[in-house]
Amino acid sequence: QLLCSSRVARTVDKLERTLLHWACVHAAHQCIESLPARPVHFQTLLDAYAGQLTSRDCKGKTPVMLLLETGVELQKKKWEEKQVAMFHLPLEWIHMLQKNPTVAAIEDSTGRLPIHAAVAAGLSTNHVASWIELHPNALLHVDESLQVALHAALCAPWSARLQTAESVHLLLVRSYEKLGTVVDGRLAMKMEDGDGMYPIHYACRNDASVEVMQVMMKYYPQAALLQTPSGDLPIHCLLSETLLDHPKKNESVRQKIKLMVPPLLTDAKKLSVVDSTFGMMPLHICVYFSAADYSELLRMLELYPEAAMH
Repeated sequence: QLLCSSRVARTVDKLERTLLHWACVHAAHQCIESLPARPVHFQTLLDAYAGQLTSRDCKGKTPVMLLLETGVELQKKKWEEKQVAMFHLPLEWIHMLQKNPTVAAIEDSTGRLPIHAAVAAGLSTNHVASWIELHPNALLHVDESLQVALHAALCAPWSARLQTAESVHLLLVRSYEKLGTVVDGRLAMKMEDGDGMYPIHYACRNDASVEVMQVMMKYYPQAALLQTPSGDLPIHCLLSETLLDHPKKNESVRQKIKLMVPPLLTDAKKLSVVDSTFGMMPLHICVYFSAADYSELLRMLELYPEAAMH
């Protein structure tokens, strides 16, 4: 009764946020930090103030966008505390989205759509599917940093490790817009962001799972040949000092390297690329991690004999 009749509930604060904005902030904290349930009646607020769902604060964020962005910040904090976990929202939020599809296409002041924040926060697969269903074009929408949703899902260590093969698959499959326009999510694999990075580089650098890497390589094997602005291949982005100190203890990295080998064998020039940090060529990496069989190593030497002398 108070929520529906209070004059304060219909006003905005100095951040231009409505009561619904702050209710969404609370919801993110409750879901990620497992806070005790409190009587914040979202449906009551939505029924009384449906127009607030598309209202924007001073940074152009709708209530739902603020919920998702708050989730991103909380996941970052959890990562620093080594407690990161999948972001689950109540089922009624999916129902709310289906009744209010316009929110899926509203950009904030940086050009980000809800799908960017949803995957960056590690939102569960069913929610990711809902965002795509509401606005398939969002799959290839770039923000001001030239990132699409696939970049956003992988460009931070906490978000990359939260992605599942199913969620990445959803970002890469073909989606059909209501008017018949085909949106091919696989094109995201070929898009570089403002830093010159492709999604595969972030996946390798931030330790995405083997299953995620398998999905990405299935849709675009030639991603293994893409280079960063510093010249590194995805196979180079897998390397770290800690990893090189214990090469036999990380089976998942060995499996990821094995995924990169077949495409590399199709381009002799790429076999000559030396990484910018450790000075290793693909041949060195494969030998060091025992990630290629004899025939693959022999083929590398046939294509680029000089690698043996480097």
